[in-house]
Amino acid sequence: MKNLNIAKEAIKSYTITATNYQFIAQSGNVIYKVTDNNNKEYCLRLNISKNNALDEKWTNKQAINSEMLWLNHLNKHSQANVQKPYTNKNNEFVTTIYNVNCTLLSWLEGEHKPYVQSKQDALLLGDMIAKIHQKSTQFETTKSFKRPSYDASYIESALAKLSKAYEYGLSKYHIETLKKAGLKILNLYQNIDKSEKMWGLIHADIGYPNIIFKGDNVSLIDFGACGYGFYLRDIASLFGYTPLSLRKYVFEAYNNICKLTANYVELTEAFFVAAILESLNFFLEVDDTKDWLANYINKLTHREILSFINNESFLYSGKPFWQ
Repeated sequence: MKNLNIAKEAIKSYTITATNYQFIAQSGNVIYKVTDNNNKEYCLRLNISKNNALDEKWTNKQAINSEMLWLNHLNKHSQANVQKPYTNKNNEFVTTIYNVNCTLLSWLEGEHKPYVQSKQDALLLGDMIAKIHQKSTQFETTKSFKRPSYDASYIESALAKLSKAYEYGLSKYHIETLKKAGLKILNLYQNIDKSEKMWGLIHADIGYPNIIFKGDNVSLIDFGACGYGFYLRDIASLFGYTPLSLRKYVFEAYNNICKLTANYVELTEAFFVAAILESLNFFLEVDDTKDWLANYINKLTHREILSFINNESFLYSGKPFWQ
């Protein structure tokens, strides 16, 4: 069945009267902007990933419902600007139409900036991330709450996928460098503290497509990759879009709410590399990345990843991979 038809059927399960459906994008989900008869706008997600690249642990109904439960908690109890999830007529967050899981959320307007552009942007983001992590420690889950973990198994999965990296243009040097980095990360994970101050529910995909700026406010959308992980990993993900000179301001604002450990720079660098490795679980499953993945990894291996392997700090020095 066509996606638009699924969207129209899904909306029938909610107490709104839709007058317009605008296709926005498809990556982890198919996204429609839905307008109702009161001119109110919503985000309708159809859980159909591009090229069916996402593992079932991200797409099953229980995992999606758990995402909505956490998002609902953040919407109600934190000062962070996040989307509001809506329940259907059966008081459920997930609506299943023709075996497709669908969710309805509030629509947030604003600007997507390609990178963090100012001190103010950095302070706003550090503050928002800290507010989310603060509420993560206060969120009580039940046995039915299921979200994946960004732990050693996810790094091991990425390393196993490197066998197909040649098909994506990666050289032997790239692959061997990634393996060395992965083994160093795995060794770190064996010794790192997983206390509630370090580990909990994280967004896990804080990049420019999921950040919305509007005036003096910043919002975070798409919690589809959320799961259990080290809190500093969220900041590390953001630093893929943050100039070196502005990174200290993210930490400054974050530390005002969630206190950083003495070795936070070293850990953030490790999680930066870990996030790159983890992304290969997706990138090495879709054909669209064959056009650019080798160049992307080439820059990373010669800069951040090689520095990490050689115990050389890169968070505030050197040349970031995007330049």
